[in-house]
Amino acid sequence: MSFRGLGAFFVIFLLTFNLIGQNDTVKVIGTLFAKKMVDAAAAQGSEGQVLVSDSLGYLYFKDSGINYPIPVELDSLSQLDSIEHKTGLVAAVKNNGSFISDGEKWIRIACNLRLSNVAQLRKLPRQSCPVYVQSYYDSINYGGGYFQWIAHDKLGNGDDGGNVFAAKDTGFWMREEIKYKPSYFGAVDSSDQKYSKFKTSTEAIQRCIDAAGEYGTIEFDNGFVYNNGGSLNLKEGQIINGNNVTIRRVNRLQTTIMAHSQGSDLIQVADSTVFEVGMSIVAKINGQYSYTYRIMAKNGKELTLYGAMTLLNGDMISFQGAEVFTSSYQMVAVSPNIRIDNVILDGNRENNASNNRWEFSGELYSQSANGKFMNMNIINSPGESINLFGSNPLLRNINISNGNGNGIHLGTNDRYTIDNIRIENVNLLALEEDFSLGHEGGAIANSDNVHGGLVHNVYVENALAVVGRINGEDDSGNNYDKLTGVNCKKAFEIIQLPGSSGLKDIFITNSKFINCNKFEINSNLNTTQSSFGKNIKLRNVDLINTSLIISRTDSVFLESIFFSSTLIDCLINFDEVTNSSLNNLKMNGGKYLSIGSCDNVIISNFDIATNLGNMAINTANSVGHITIRNGSIKHENCPSGFRGIYGGAKTIIENVFIQISGPAICGIEVNTSTESRATVVKSCNINTSQNVPSIRCFSGTQNNYLINNIINQPVVDNGNNFEIGSLYIPE
Repeated sequence: MSFRGLGAFFVIFLLTFNLIGQNDTVKVIGTLFAKKMVDAAAAQGSEGQVLVSDSLGYLYFKDSGINYPIPVELDSLSQLDSIEHKTGLVAAVKNNGSFISDGEKWIRIACNLRLSNVAQLRKLPRQSCPVYVQSYYDSINYGGGYFQWIAHDKLGNGDDGGNVFAAKDTGFWMREEIKYKPSYFGAVDSSDQKYSKFKTSTEAIQRCIDAAGEYGTIEFDNGFVYNNGGSLNLKEGQIINGNNVTIRRVNRLQTTIMAHSQGSDLIQVADSTVFEVGMSIVAKINGQYSYTYRIMAKNGKELTLYGAMTLLNGDMISFQGAEVFTSSYQMVAVSPNIRIDNVILDGNRENNASNNRWEFSGELYSQSANGKFMNMNIINSPGESINLFGSNPLLRNINISNGNGNGIHLGTNDRYTIDNIRIENVNLLALEEDFSLGHEGGAIANSDNVHGGLVHNVYVENALAVVGRINGEDDSGNNYDKLTGVNCKKAFEIIQLPGSSGLKDIFITNSKFINCNKFEINSNLNTTQSSFGKNIKLRNVDLINTSLIISRTDSVFLESIFFSSTLIDCLINFDEVTNSSLNNLKMNGGKYLSIGSCDNVIISNFDIATNLGNMAINTANSVGHITIRNGSIKHENCPSGFRGIYGGAKTIIENVFIQISGPAICGIEVNTSTESRATVVKSCNINTSQNVPSIRCFSGTQNNYLINNIINQPVVDNGNNFEIGSLYIPE
């Protein structure tokens, strides 16, 4: 260490003598400057004292108690000449740095005061030079930095616990680099949990958020893992630069409420040591839950909450005897224009296994108008992964996995965008028939008033539904494009509720669903026809081992549907459907295409092959105005009792090519008895095996019309029907 460096360290240390411990190994410093300091000590009655250094390089006299005066503040270099020399005296010259006297001359010094932690900084009186703090707490090596003394807080928040600290005597210590980083405010990486007092970093992170203020930027520490025990409540316009930080829910902490008065924000608990100020808690009593409450203060076993404790249903009761435990959404964005980027939210589901509800045990809760949430991983939620309310929010580049509840829960959304999302293994409780969480719906689940949205490029695997609970409370005008669902209990769940009429304008395009049981478009049985869901469109949709079930719906338009199944009970079914169409269907396997109790439905441009059931198309139970045209049905080895088409009342079968071999009943069977206009079979080309009728009219039927068909086997008419212009070309 240089002569000048020793002098700077020594003198400045002496100015803060009482702040630095004296338990380090004694080391005698044999330099001229050290001798001058020893001589100066002797002159002040401290002869025989030993000059020592601590591990950080600070010099001090062991057991001396010597304190030198606060540095002299000067306006110019020329004023140095008027100051009497005294060994160790420091003078700060405006715009020219600091100088130290060795008893004979002034020596320019750098500002080298180093402190171990923020606690020492708070005890430091006014200094002219910047001070370096090694870390927020001892030995963690982050959260520190350079600080400069200022007379008045320039940020306007006073001592905020991160960028500004009150000095010992007057004024403040302010960071030279003003940033809102949780580690600047005392947040501790989980690898540093050797400090027993740091259960979580909740309060520290919230201090950082509060200090940043509206439209401030919070820059998380790169790659840190922060244990969190409460809601982190963001302010309007704030930006979260996550830097791949992980915010991890703390292992559930719980105790019992020993005393509470109805309507009070004070509770007395059996063990207050399990909780910290800043944590969020929920109470459970008689199977009912309270809202989530932040702990504002602790006084012995008494906790002060943010608000009077109330049940979720709004009832205000005494919670004496209730379980009380940590639980909350981890990040809460209620104010508008909030942005979160590059954050991992870990719900620690394994260690928060019980007493979960969708209302309070999720990871991200947002009502932020124009909120943007991007490049996030949300894992292991004990409840909902994302609860997204508000107008015009954006979710983009998000991975969600291993959650007990819905992946994304939508509600009261006026325009929203969900783009490039991967959701795997969610609704884990519901998939095990446990519905205690509430509001189970799917990887993407709708609540009321979800409209005007775009869901694009989403992959879902193992969920209750890819998209569930589109339920008719103004769930309108939503577009779903490039969705893939794999191994879900449902592909889509679109259900018009009784007493509502808002389910309309739903568009699903360019999507694929594999092993998802069924794609359901329906209306509740108590819904009148005038209130059926309307204008629902599917275009370029693949259904693989996934039934398409459409019932009690008006104006469903299907375009370019590919259906394939190895399951005999997998089918396409229309029931009580009106004013709808299916155009360009390719169907391979499965049971059949069924059209029952429908009116004004058109099936066109289809290619159906190798059905596993006893027919390809069934309209036998239709009530009227069904058109089947411009398609083909092929089956090289049909099962016994097979029919290509089973036609019902007011069905027109036109320009259909049928080629089947095997023990079929017939190519087309018509089955209507007394309708004035039953089934019309027109301009069809029907090829069946030997002795299998091309067309068969069921016993007792009448008013069926068979017009200009090309057949290779005779027509069998067991009723009183009309055959006109058939061209019989036997093989």
